[in-house]
Amino acid sequence: VSVAAVFFGAMTYIGNGPNFMVKSISERAGIKNVLLLLIILISVFIDPAVISWVPSLDPFPLGIREIIMISIIFAAYKFTKPEILKANEFDFEPMKEVTYLFLGIFATMMPALQLIAETAKANGQALTPGIFYWATGILSAFLDNAPTYLNFLSAAMGKSGMDVNIPSQVSQFSGDFPIYLSAVSVAAVFFGAMTYIGNGPNFMVKSISERAGIKMNIFVFSLPGKMIRNYL
Repeated sequence: VSVAAVFFGAMTYIGNGPNFMVKSISERAGIKNVLLLLIILISVFIDPAVISWVPSLDPFPLGIREIIMISIIFAAYKFTKPEILKANEFDFEPMKEVTYLFLGIFATMMPALQLIAETAKANGQALTPGIFYWATGILSAFLDNAPTYLNFLSAAMGKSGMDVNIPSQVSQFSGDFPIYLSAVSVAAVFFGAMTYIGNGPNFMVKSISERAGIKMNIFVFSLPGKMIRNYL
């Protein structure tokens, strides 16, 4: 909410400035894609683990939700007029850049994260919530934060002999050890926003901004001070 408020205030201030010009819109186009976007938002909640009548496609790597999203994305691109895509300066280069980068990250990070998870389980009694916070956070800043979160959650649950693959034990862990869950979750989210490679969308925003002629800094996506504030 605070970010939305700052964005609204900044855009209002810029829009009222003397050098701001508004182009008249003679024709609105692409409104049908709003419906497609709505379908994608709804599909996020189609989870067979939550909704009993939704079929599970195991062991197929994609579920109903993912198939719907991919189909809608394809339809949106296929049936949108080329002139609309050109007017919005749409191309696949930012997505390609992110894809290549994170394929490399995922290929090299998993053995390291698995080693960390096993070490944490073996020395679990000596690991405090603070250690989990900083370890999860630092690695989330320089690796993708989603698998980092999952590995450290698995390690934290392993301290108590629980398995992250069993939903009932995940629920029990969140109730019995909320401070460990909070440490891992908060660190993964906030440190993941610290660098471009901490989260996929960060790097995509950088790439899109640079293609629009906006100069971006070299590596840091957001200020790290809030990570220390969250810990305190």
